[in-house]
Amino acid sequence: MADLSYLDAPDWQAYRQRVLTAAANPPEKIPATDPRSSVPEALRPGRHRVHPSFFWYNALLVTVVLCVSMGVSLIGAITELLSDGGLPLPFALMIVLAVGLVVLLCAICFLSTYLSWRFMSYELTPEEISVHSGVISKKHFHIPYQRVQAVNQEMKLVQRLIGVCNVKIDNAGGSSNDAMRLNYLRITDAEALRAELYRRKKVLSDGGSIDQFGNAVVRGVVVPSAWMVANCNNDPDTALRVLGVDPAQNAALANSLTARPSGEASLAAGSAGPAGATAAGIASAVNATAAFGAAPFAVAKESDGTVKGNVLDIAEGMVHDVRGLFGGEEIQTGRVTYEARLSNKELLFSALSGSVEQMGLMFLGVLAALAGIGSFLGSSFEDYMDSMIAQGVGAVVDSAVSQGIGHVVLFGVGVSAVVILIMWVLSTIGVTLKYGGFVVRRREGRIEIEHGILKREFKGVGVDRVQGVVIKQSLVRKLLGYCELSVSKIESVDASGGNEGSAQPVSPTTVIHPFARMKDVPDLLAGLIPEYAASLEAPIRPAPVALRRAILRRSVLQSGNFWTLVCVVAVHLVLLWVAGLPGLDAEDQMILMYAFNVFPALYPIFGLVFLGNVVGSVLWYRNSSMGYDRNFLKVINGGFSTTTDLLPRRKIQFAQTKQNPFQRMAKVSRVQAITAGGFQKTKVELWDVAEQDAWEYMQWVLPRQ
Repeated sequence: MADLSYLDAPDWQAYRQRVLTAAANPPEKIPATDPRSSVPEALRPGRHRVHPSFFWYNALLVTVVLCVSMGVSLIGAITELLSDGGLPLPFALMIVLAVGLVVLLCAICFLSTYLSWRFMSYELTPEEISVHSGVISKKHFHIPYQRVQAVNQEMKLVQRLIGVCNVKIDNAGGSSNDAMRLNYLRITDAEALRAELYRRKKVLSDGGSIDQFGNAVVRGVVVPSAWMVANCNNDPDTALRVLGVDPAQNAALANSLTARPSGEASLAAGSAGPAGATAAGIASAVNATAAFGAAPFAVAKESDGTVKGNVLDIAEGMVHDVRGLFGGEEIQTGRVTYEARLSNKELLFSALSGSVEQMGLMFLGVLAALAGIGSFLGSSFEDYMDSMIAQGVGAVVDSAVSQGIGHVVLFGVGVSAVVILIMWVLSTIGVTLKYGGFVVRRREGRIEIEHGILKREFKGVGVDRVQGVVIKQSLVRKLLGYCELSVSKIESVDASGGNEGSAQPVSPTTVIHPFARMKDVPDLLAGLIPEYAASLEAPIRPAPVALRRAILRRSVLQSGNFWTLVCVVAVHLVLLWVAGLPGLDAEDQMILMYAFNVFPALYPIFGLVFLGNVVGSVLWYRNSSMGYDRNFLKVINGGFSTTTDLLPRRKIQFAQTKQNPFQRMAKVSRVQAITAGGFQKTKVELWDVAEQDAWEYMQWVLPRQ
């Protein structure tokens, strides 16, 4: 039995009281020689503010915008007054008044931004993280630790130079799943906050408790926090004694609780049961500043055995090492077991294919460019057509068709080609910078994704929050043998944070690899999310009648191309009827002539799209299927693009089959599986499955004994 009589000595009691007082009331600035200076501010007791760059950078940005806008307005006003005959006031006085107004507005901007920063703070209490904000109207937003799902961050270019980031804390809560935001937090504080939130969540989830200093107690075992250890001159045993615990007895109790019988599943394998929960709780109560990431981990490699990577990883590594002006030292947030990056080829192909898939936006850009050119040349073209009309209708037909239309078409094609080329190049560069420095890793119970050179984004997804795995192959990716790998999850609503009050739903899927080879997908799943690395066949095909129904549904009933063609034909017939009316003047005849020259060019386009819909329907029928085993459901929806969904049976909230009257006559059903998705539910379905297959699927979904 250890001798604990010293705990009652007056000198020890006085020392203990000094330590507790100093720990409870930390100074705003701690000297660099003090051991407590090594503890990030986010891990210290009390309320903390975000970095001061929150107000001075934002205020400076608004000031520049105000000065530029006021300067432009002032120059325009003075120019207009001079053109009207003179200034109502002396020129120097007007300049002084304008400068005074700008200074006043800038002062108001600085003051309001400073007050917003001054009255915004966050705090870690024993049960929750809280954010306080508001000068006149006070706001208090809090999230209990057990409800923390992800701690994400993003950094714009200027923020990377400063060394700060925006942090978003997601919580679990269905459709009311709000996210807490902390903008302009030091990178070190953001990393430490992420580790501490996950630590406290684990401790409380395992039945432990946290005190005001962050000390954890799990089944009687006390683990002092980094802050308490620093207050005891970095001596963990002294910290335990200050907390009234004998180090030897505490270590013996921890060893007895974490002792595992031979043959029992290891803690790393995620064993369940009271003993496992106790071991997990004690293991998770370690300090948030401990070096978790030192152990070796598996990495994705090329076929020749070299580690994957690309040229932009070097640039990102240099920026990451610098960490900005105020970034601070890097904090490890858990043990990494697997990591994957993009190779040079994957980065290039992801950029090129991503650009091709944005052709819709490029087409809108072409239309905008042509509209601008048409507006610019409108008056000249109108004068040209008036001169043609003055020559007579016959001259209009011959000259306009042979010269005017030909020149306009050639000019439009040339402009369109140039615009598409420019937008494609810019889009390729943008996608390259977006995924530059990409890395995805498995860290303890979550998947982490980082990417971006100019704007760095960090996303984390807890494995327990994942609802399914989605493998998407666009036409380009399918031809190259690649796919986009993502996970569906319970998303949140970005609706808090003191300075940002918007409520925007977040996408229910998170891309964990933008451009992976199909043959590498099993290895990626085994490394990142082995819980979903199931090899599952999909033998259930749509019924034979599904081919005819798919062609009718995709090419006619649900086709915008078909119904647009119907409208175009109707307009064409109306114009033919109008052309037969007597009394039309030359200008009306010219307009009809242009219309009749346009329609023959449209019909082949509609025909090609219709043929594409038919081919897509055939491909869907040949490549779509579903299958399930005891634990997973796999649904494949093919076509020009293919989407494969892998859903755990226990994550399916409910399943259903649907039949419209035509499906009942064809004896087929549409099967659906719905998983939780927070703001939006995630639905996976397959059309026109035989009734017997649909009935067996519904029996599979039923709860088991």
